[in-house]
Amino acid sequence: MTKRTTVPRALRKVVQKYYPHVSQIKEAKKDITIKVTKADCKQGFSKAPDSCAMALSAKRRYGYDGAIISLRVAYLIKKDVAIRYIVPATLRKELVTFDLRKQFSPGKFTLKAPSIAELLGPRPVSKHPRPAAIRQVFPDVRVL
Repeated sequence: MTKRTTVPRALRKVVQKYYPHVSQIKEAKKDITIKVTKADCKQGFSKAPDSCAMALSAKRRYGYDGAIISLRVAYLIKKDVAIRYIVPATLRKELVTFDLRKQFSPGKFTLKAPSIAELLGPRPVSKHPRPAAIRQVFPDVRVL
């Protein structure tokens, strides 16, 4: 009988949809600051997580092979590894504006390294379960 390997759901559903050659996801160790220029804003496509202004800027500035920028999580691709970052609220607002109006304010934006609670993998069982969160859905905004 062959041994079954478990592949994170994020890798199967999100990353490999855009970059099929990626074989693993690693958590970022440090925050990264990316400068978005006016040229990136003009060349970027709205509602396209792999070719928006922020993704183009990350690929240009740091030499990544690819980038996927969603509203909560960003993956920067280097060879066959996706490095996972958390998207802060300030950048999230810019992404929503870019998707709705194709307006992105040039400037410096920081992608955060995941905290201990935001890491991929099994989570410890809480003694005090929380009620389910209400999820807000925006029409005409990128969906993965």
